[in-house]
Amino acid sequence: MNRRHWIIAAAVAALAAGGTGWLLRHNAKPPAAATAKAPADRVKLAADAPQLAFLKVEEAVEGPLPAAGPFNGRLTLADDLTARVYPPVSGRVVRLAANLGDKVDKGGLLAVLDAPDFGAALADVKKAEADAALKGHALQRAQTLYQGEAIARRDLEAAEADAAASRAESERARLRLANLAPGNAKLEGEHLQLRSPVAGIVVDRQANPGTEVRADGANPLFVVSDISRLWLSLDLPEQEKGVHTGDMVQFSVDSWPGEQFGARVDRVSPVLDPATRRIPVRVVVDNRNGRLRPEMYARAVV
Repeated sequence: MNRRHWIIAAAVAALAAGGTGWLLRHNAKPPAAATAKAPADRVKLAADAPQLAFLKVEEAVEGPLPAAGPFNGRLTLADDLTARVYPPVSGRVVRLAANLGDKVDKGGLLAVLDAPDFGAALADVKKAEADAALKGHALQRAQTLYQGEAIARRDLEAAEADAAASRAESERARLRLANLAPGNAKLEGEHLQLRSPVAGIVVDRQANPGTEVRADGANPLFVVSDISRLWLSLDLPEQEKGVHTGDMVQFSVDSWPGEQFGARVDRVSPVLDPATRRIPVRVVVDNRNGRLRPEMYARAVV
């Protein structure tokens, strides 16, 4: 092969290589775009994802951060609005006038008792009053006779002493009856009416018709309370000494999931409970809407 043929062959090979490279460059597929990955600390949900039903989105607002909590607590009756009614005398329940859950006014009838001690005291009062009336009439006669000089001075003085003694005995009998029938107890013939000293709801009753009751019994026959205001009792660790009277409290209860109730600290004990080594804290709760009930458990932040 002469020199001319070598030059032609080299030119053909170069053109072939160039054409092949051009075809490869124009027919090659573009590289796939890298798939965007969400950050590891984020979850992306579709608009119709069922998980969205469990999420609650609210606008962020400024507010004080809780100082301490959450703490477990318990809603209780407010002692200053609660009356525990005990029988003033031993006896037997003859009639009930209020049941559990009933609303009663101040002075409302709860029960009627047949009490032998009360009956005896009532009989003593009647006897003493009758004797005092008799001795009073005797004194009036003695005064009239003395003025007519029909009796001696000592007879008048004896009548005056008898009248004074009978009045004193009558007063003693009335006081004994009053002790057996205090302000929340009234007379019903020879029976004793047991009445509520406060307005509220009967939250406990330990009496039934025919029940024998004792004046020194450990349990009250009735507990009446106004539950429009409750107490939230908390026991805080001793490290939480920064809680003070008037601090705002937020708490929740299982009966109203997802809802927060507001209240304020009413009292912080100056001493630890010796049994739990914790600080007893009392929170006053407005319950005029009646949504909360005594003995509910609560979780609170202060």
